[in-house]
Amino acid sequence: MKIAINRKDNDFSLSEEAVEELVKVGFKISLTESSTGNYVNPEAEIIDRKNKLNHFNYDRFILNDDRSVQDDNIWDLRTNLQLISVIEKLGPNASGHQSELKVVEIPDDVKWGIVGIGHAEYIEEEHRIWH
Repeated sequence: MKIAINRKDNDFSLSEEAVEELVKVGFKISLTESSTGNYVNPEAEIIDRKNKLNHFNYDRFILNDDRSVQDDNIWDLRTNLQLISVIEKLGPNASGHQSELKVVEIPDDVKWGIVGIGHAEYIEEEHRIWH
């Protein structure tokens, strides 16, 4: 399994070139309407808030003004095959402002988590803890 992480102490963010590549490989991106917050394209996987009012409906990936990405279910985005292919294709050019995106490959049967969200991230195998 391949997982996208950010190796810098900042938010996971995409370059404009990476966003354009995601559209080329089939991602639908929509702006929000500034007055209502409704999606211009209700089928979009990414909602672009660039130059729009704050948007608080997190049922899709949100692309913020600074091109950082937020999502209530970050695992869906970080393992998205289209995103992985864009990061692999563009290499360092996929990374947004103050990000260093990297694709990490782990065995498919491993239960995993991302440690360090908003900081230098790494993948950690889930384990049991008793107190």
